[in-house]
Amino acid sequence: LETRITASVKELGELLQKVGGGGAPGAPQPPAHHEADEVLRPLMDILDGSLTMYAESCEKTVLKRLLKELWKVVMKILEKTVVLPPMTDKTMMLKNLTNNAKTWQQMPR
Repeated sequence: LETRITASVKELGELLQKVGGGGAPGAPQPPAHHEADEVLRPLMDILDGSLTMYAESCEKTVLKRLLKELWKVVMKILEKTVVLPPMTDKTMMLKNLTNNAKTWQQMPR
């Protein structure tokens, strides 16, 4: 299940990158809740099927524990894949750290 969640979160991230205020000025924009539904669709499809199966086959206490663990897995994958994308260029990481340190030093105290 974790590999399927990872794949769906990657798809979610790609869809999220496409969403935004882009487009021609004055052009009608779809409502935000429609965009949110579309972005979350890959993840929700997997979770909906899995959770339905678990709800039918598990007792309440086991289901509760399973949901907590599943939540942790989903949040960890979301954080790694969407929120904190990896920086592959080490020189870019060092440059960003250096720039951030210089900016911090220049801040009035």
